[in-house]
Order: sequence, then C-alpha cells, then structure tokens
Amino acid sequence: MARNKGLIPSGPGEISIQRKQLKSIIESLLPACTEPDIETGMPFRAQAIIANPPAY
Repeated sequence: MARNKGLIPSGPGEISIQRKQLKSIIESLLPACTEPDIETGMPFRAQAIIANPPAY
C-alpha cells in the first residue's frame, strides 16, 4: 500500500527527495514498456490495461 504524506512537506529536504523519487519512477516507465525483457528477450505486450485511480 502506498503511503500518502499529504500536500504539506514535513521538512525542508522532503521536496527534493520526493522529486528525485518521482524522476526515478518516470524514467523507469518508458523502458519497462518499450524494451524487450532482460531474461527472455521478448517485447512487452499488454493484454489488458487496468486503471486504479486514487480515491480521496
């Protein structure tokens, strides 16, 4: 389960940490969807797309 820290940062360095984490996640998305699998060499083919939007 993802932890939601809320909208207000709790410390002065938290924003830069969260930006670095988000950048890492975004940079890992495209290769995961376009590059072949490291072990099998087969390209990724989605059979279904499941959206799970956050509920507030």
